[in-house]
Amino acid sequence: MNILSLPFNAHTGLQPGPDGYLLHLPFADHLLNHVGTVHASAICALAEASSGEFLVRHLDDEKRDAVGRKTTAKYSAPADSSLISEPLPIRRKSRRHWFRYGSADGHC
Repeated sequence: MNILSLPFNAHTGLQPGPDGYLLHLPFADHLLNHVGTVHASAICALAEASSGEFLVRHLDDEKRDAVGRKTTAKYSAPADSSLISEPLPIRRKSRRHWFRYGSADGHC
């Protein structure tokens, strides 16, 4: 499966990430909110697609039929540039988080 070819992901403009990263979300007018920063739903789309990309890369075909059941988001700062996602196990309060995003140019 090609995560980037799914219609919604194609609409967002998601691209393969640079070396060591999963995906790249270019800064684009159609992804901005009313204050000119990346809309929260676009950031969630990056996270969702990144989880799919991770599964495609690391699980066997028969185990890849997963669909997200719950998403929680906490935004640390407005995103005012392109974003990249990184697979990274993070432990917080006995839960395991697999992704974080950050600005491609270090602003977010």
